[in-house]
Amino acid sequence: MKLYFEIQYHTQPGQNIMVCGSADALGNWNLSNALKLHYESEGKWSAEIELKSETDNIEYKYCLIDQNGEGHWEWGKNRYFSLKEVETENIYLIENWRAPQNEEKVFYSSAFEKNLMRPLHSLKAKKTNRKKTLRFQIQVPRIGGDYQLCLIGNIPELGSWDTKNPLLLTCGDNFPQWSGEINASPIKEPIYYKYGIYDIKKKELVTIEEGEDRYFEVPKLKEDQFLVTKSDQSFRYPLGNWKAAGVAVPVFSLRTESGFGVG
Repeated sequence: MKLYFEIQYHTQPGQNIMVCGSADALGNWNLSNALKLHYESEGKWSAEIELKSETDNIEYKYCLIDQNGEGHWEWGKNRYFSLKEVETENIYLIENWRAPQNEEKVFYSSAFEKNLMRPLHSLKAKKTNRKKTLRFQIQVPRIGGDYQLCLIGNIPELGSWDTKNPLLLTCGDNFPQWSGEINASPIKEPIYYKYGIYDIKKKELVTIEEGEDRYFEVPKLKEDQFLVTKSDQSFRYPLGNWKAAGVAVPVFSLRTESGFGVG
């Protein structure tokens, strides 16, 4: 199985990008044996490895090596990819360095991921038998229980900008990571797209992220079968930061039948 890594990150002269993870080819979490990526141009780093066919899944993370040889890991939990769920032996992971804004980081805590923001519905992807597949994925923990993420863009597979026909994304047990797949065979042009929030009850797209359109050009690959995964970072909310109200009460100050609430 061939696994291709590509990440976009603008470094300073003398710095390098490594990818370290649970496989032998990724150093088995030993940074000194990690896979070194090669710089191409305009912030693009890439490398390719071969994995044993019996490998079920891998965990990995990118690390910046500075001029002094010290490692600086990207933010967040380990990245995870399930190899047993794909039918092809050619996998391309096209990703971005994870460095969310400080106001976003709180939503990755267990209070939000497992309770306040976790979807109420079981949203699992359906298996497909496409030979050439393009998968979009993004981590979005800030979303209400009756909503799911969607994708809209300039190609028919993404609704041709029709808000009534977006590509609905799923998360399953991988929340807050949302993903959706389309057939890559007919795509001949660059893809312009945006993520949105879909109301499950009303069955309509209710919010589209702000800012310029995202852009992606499917690489021209020679293989007859492949999976290209395009990972994005940070949903651009048009409504600003999330706000909440509540009451903070020290438990020891509550009066009971056997206490006066004085500590």
